[in-house]
Amino acid sequence: MKNSRIAHAMQFVGDDLIAEACTHTSPRHSRLLLAAACAALVLLGGVSCAVYRAYWGAGSAAGIPPADLTRPFETGSEAVASGEEPPPPAEEVTYPKSSLIADYTDVYAVASVCVPMEEAEIPATYFSPNYMVIFTRPEEAGWVLAAGDSLSIEFTLAEGQTCTLDLGYIQDGVYHDLSSARAAAFSDTLTAPADGTYYFCVTNRTSENAVIQGGSIR
Repeated sequence: MKNSRIAHAMQFVGDDLIAEACTHTSPRHSRLLLAAACAALVLLGGVSCAVYRAYWGAGSAAGIPPADLTRPFETGSEAVASGEEPPPPAEEVTYPKSSLIADYTDVYAVASVCVPMEEAEIPATYFSPNYMVIFTRPEEAGWVLAAGDSLSIEFTLAEGQTCTLDLGYIQDGVYHDLSSARAAAFSDTLTAPADGTYYFCVTNRTSENAVIQGGSIR
């Protein structure tokens, strides 16, 4: 129940707090700072009204105006006022977690969702605050690399959007950090430390939906 409340509180943490946390030299320290901020919001009753919107989670952004995907979040009380049905209480919310990661102990995301690619192209995708998207080949297949092989990812966000995102990769079921930045376009390269199956993944550290316009993994 506590984790679920913290996850919802994360949605109310603004970019200014995220930026402050990211200035710390220790990634673990900055993440703990964010967790503490979320917990404080819970204690203050910040999640008494659950967040509600049509595009929450992770999914295809094809054919959806970016403005609809990134409009400000509404609270449950605002949804009721507009005639929409609010979501269930925070303690009843569950989050999907991909089995591609075997141990989530050191993974700082409330949810992880697989996004299948066709060929080398990353599809238009949106994902909510503290959500991780894992890019895969069809049927959740990964990229089989030999030690020393390189694999690169590059993608751009919807026009006019800038987000703080964490880039990482999964190696045989274990998550590893790669980089973190606030930008409109992202790219990184991993060099396989050992033979194995690899996946790129991206986590949203911004207080709005991140919308990937397109990209590639090669």
